[in-house]
Amino acid sequence: MKYFFDSHTDALSFDLGESFDCTGNEPLEAGVTLHVDQSRRPLMLEMQGASKIADTNGLKAMQETPITLEEIARRMTSTPAGERIWRKISHRIEDGGKSKRPAIPDLASPFSIR
Repeated sequence: MKYFFDSHTDALSFDLGESFDCTGNEPLEAGVTLHVDQSRRPLMLEMQGASKIADTNGLKAMQETPITLEEIARRMTSTPAGERIWRKISHRIEDGGKSKRPAIPDLASPFSIR
């Protein structure tokens, strides 16, 4: 997985899939688009106004950079808007959409990644 952050336009994208066989997209909220494959598995999450949705502090700008799923989850769940979006897609990332249980860290757990 990797991300691309443009600090000038406040746009952030997370590549969530191994291949980019995009066959469609789903608008999740204003300025947030999820690109999916034929089976509706998430491939890329794009956000405009990213700093209002996710924690963008410390992200490298203007270059593709590796990132872990845990780090994406931490950054997305740092705001109410990001957590709401993450809940919509996280279960589809972890298991290809088979489970209905979101892959959200237990925010009350002392072992949470948040």
